[in-house]
Order: sequence, then structure tokens, then C-alpha cells
Amino acid sequence: MTETVWAAIVGGQQGVITGSISALIAPWANWGIEKRRKKLAHRRKLIADVRTMIAEVAQEKTGSRLQLLERRAEYHAIKRHLSKPLITELYRPHTIIVGSTIDSALNYFADEPSELEKEWEISLGISNGLWLHFTSSWSW
Repeated sequence: MTETVWAAIVGGQQGVITGSISALIAPWANWGIEKRRKKLAHRRKLIADVRTMIAEVAQEKTGSRLQLLERRAEYHAIKRHLSKPLITELYRPHTIIVGSTIDSALNYFADEPSELEKEWEISLGISNGLWLHFTSSWSW
């Protein structure tokens, strides 16, 4: 066989191999990206729901903070992600901070969504892996 024929055979085999690999890898990569996107959307919604829940529980005038929280589905959804010091604070006897409209545990709990955003890298400050800095205007 001539060199031209061998070049065509080798080139054809490489094309088939490359095409096969691409056919397998592309859907897998897309699945990974979509999985990450859905996880991020779920976490964003969870954080927003928890913030709303904290505001609503803070407005309640009757019942203990723990009873009010444990009635809420949002609390049970986020509970496994909460820090140990926060869980300890929530189950501690009631404490009042002078000058505050909500008790200390809810005050402490109000900071937790921001901490989870940082941990999960879903806050507004992250875009495509680059930190956005807020001064007088947005800059990269």
C-alpha cells in the first residue's frame, strides 16, 4: 500500500477514536455543569427562604424561638448546614440583648445565611471565579 492509503487509514481511525471520545465526554461534561447549576439554584432559594423565615420568626410575639423555628420547613432544610455554635445557641436558655428587637439566638442566626453563601460560593460577590469589588462602581 502506498503512503497516501496508510495516511488515510490512520487519519480515519484517529477521527473515529476522537469522535467516540467526544461523544462520550460532551454529555458527561454538560451533565456536570447542569448538576452544578441546579445545586446552586437550590442553595440560593434555600438561603432566600431562610432569610424570609428569620424575619417572620423575629416578628412573632408568642412562643419560644425554637418552637417557632421547628414549625418551619425551612429550618429543617437548613439545620444540617448550620454551625455547631449556632445550634448550641438555639438550644440554650433564652437570652435577651438590651436594645435588640430579637433575641440573641435569632440575632446570631441572622448572620448564618451570609456565612453559608460564602462557604457555598453563591454570594453576589463571585462571578465566574472572579471576585467583584464594590467601591463607587463595580469593577473586576
